[in-house]
Formats: sequence, structure tokens, C-alpha cells
Amino acid sequence: EARGIIPVQTGSDSKPARFHSVTRFFKARPHRVVFPPVDDPECTWVPEAKTQLTKFPFIRRNDFVDAMAQLLSRTADSSYAAALDAVISAARRSR
Repeated sequence: EARGIIPVQTGSDSKPARFHSVTRFFKARPHRVVFPPVDDPECTWVPEAKTQLTKFPFIRRNDFVDAMAQLLSRTADSSYAAALDAVISAARRSR
């Protein structure tokens, strides 16, 4: 076990099943998933993330999609959402 990494039990659902369960977050307002602009120099991960999302499940490297699905499923619980909001607020203040 690596320091600072928390193992997550994904259960018996497949990656496509886990992602399908959170697709509502990409459609729902006001709490839908929004990405920074592709040309933002601080967000070099965005192009790869969008490629994985648009080609999923027919792309070999799809760990971003699965990680996002797991994050979204956990943030659906208000305690995780509150914690995530706190982390985002702290990151914005530190800029």
C-alpha cells in the first residue's frame, strides 16, 4: 500500500456499469460535470480525459473514466460532496 493512497473496493460492477450509473452527472443542472477549457495551460489532463470519455468503452486506456465514475458515485453522498467542496474552495484560495 502506497502512502497517501486509499484503496477503493469497486465491487463486482464492470467499468461500463460504474460509468453508466453516474452519467446523470454529465446532464443534470446545476450540479453537472464541467471541464476547464482544453487550452488552459494548468489543465494539461483535459484533452486526454475528454478523449477517454468520448471513446469509452472502446479505448484501452480508460482509467480516468473509471476514477471519475467512482468519484461521482461517492460525491452523490452529501458528506463526500461537502468534503469535495471544501477541497476545491481551499485550492481556489491558495491560487
